[in-house]
Amino acid sequence: MDIVLGVSLTPKTVRMVLVEGEKGDGAIVDHDDFDVSSADGSATSSAAADQVVAAVLGTQESAAEGGHILKAIGVTWSDRIEAAALRDTLADRGIRDVMLVSELHAAGALAQAAGRAVGYESTGLLFIDRDTATLSVVRSDDGSIVKVLSRSLHSTDAMAVLADMVAAVEAQEARP
Repeated sequence: MDIVLGVSLTPKTVRMVLVEGEKGDGAIVDHDDFDVSSADGSATSSAAADQVVAAVLGTQESAAEGGHILKAIGVTWSDRIEAAALRDTLADRGIRDVMLVSELHAAGALAQAAGRAVGYESTGLLFIDRDTATLSVVRSDDGSIVKVLSRSLHSTDAMAVLADMVAAVEAQEARP
């Protein structure tokens, strides 16, 4: 059976999920998460990258033992440079063809799948990180992002910023 591996890389934690199907559109086979230990607290420092590589190699081995074929590996990231460094570390260990996906694009794919599953034409996605809120409208048929509002959360009233963003999307003729 074909499976794909998804890896979510944050500064302190790595989350991994194995999903059935060549495109990762099947049932969840297994999942795991672990804190990374590194001197600088970064998930892609040398020690942390070694932890991720060991986890990926272990996943490949157990997938093969279970009769599965690992077709793809996708890594979501919040820092492009750190993600590229991890990709290079994986490649140095013989793990190639790793696809890097930004957190926003990964969330957009999830919004598309959710919208498609419930029959919505489009879905609103509110993505919040430490500094910024991004509100996107994602089309369910093709996953295109048709509207994006992004605002800083460094404000005296961050809730008012979020409310204004939602009001702007609700004012659209075709609401998500």
